[in-house]
Amino acid sequence: MMTSFYRVLPPLCVLLSANCYAPGAGPTPVTKPEPELHEGYVEAGGGVRLFYRLVGAKSDTVIVLHGGPGFTMEYLAKDLAPLAAHHTLLFYDQRGSGRSSLVSDSAALDGQRFAEADRIGRLLIVDGIPLRQQELVQAFDQLAAHRDSATQQQMRKWMDARRANPGDATACHAYYVLWFGPFFVDPSAMSRSQGDFCAGTPESRRNKIASVDRYVASSLGSWDWRPALRRVNAPALIIHGSADPLPAEGGREWAAALPDARFLLLRGVGHFPYLEAQESFFIAVDTFLRGSWPKGADRVTTP
Repeated sequence: MMTSFYRVLPPLCVLLSANCYAPGAGPTPVTKPEPELHEGYVEAGGGVRLFYRLVGAKSDTVIVLHGGPGFTMEYLAKDLAPLAAHHTLLFYDQRGSGRSSLVSDSAALDGQRFAEADRIGRLLIVDGIPLRQQELVQAFDQLAAHRDSATQQQMRKWMDARRANPGDATACHAYYVLWFGPFFVDPSAMSRSQGDFCAGTPESRRNKIASVDRYVASSLGSWDWRPALRRVNAPALIIHGSADPLPAEGGREWAAALPDARFLLLRGVGHFPYLEAQESFFIAVDTFLRGSWPKGADRVTTP
């Protein structure tokens, strides 16, 4: 069911710690800070400017890559703000989205261009998509098969409205409430988010539908990222919810492919652990970013 695949990829939250400090005696409970905030633009080459936001002013920097394609930092930036109590967070709108340059050609939207960071100290993957394209297609097919006909009809209605008028924020929000519903175990957890999947201007939402959705996914081809991951030497923590529609086995494969990785399964949690299991999630992430493995994180070996 390739039409669903090109429509939206579930958000993949990737945190790259550029300069982590030495581990302390143990994790400090994460509280909601009132961090410093700086915004601006950085040149990414080829005339592309990336809009960024620095939150906090701590000694290490955590680069947060938002999911998509075509979403912006705004769907998760405020929800991850508790991490700014101990780390500086660097968010940015990926090319073609939000307040970054709205590039619209296939070369500029090649999926290989989206990870702009070239040096990392630690790697955190939260509910990542499968390492092979076919497994993601299968997961989406199963997801579609479990949607009742009324929901599918409503999704088609709102998607048609978005295509007709990308500036229609009401249609955008209505569509994603339906799309992401199965990604939560606790439906009320969605209301805890301070983010917005439809953030941006009408022009950026139009570019998502017309160009970003079209070119980014197709540029990845029939991917298999396992060989590339074996060259990543940074310590990596893979966090996955046991009830995520994207099977947890995919998270285990990430951990098995990375040379120095651990896998942490959060039970009874869907695709957004930072909303459904906030205490467990933030303690685990803070522990990892401070240089230690969180409780329950296990090494995975290839069968």
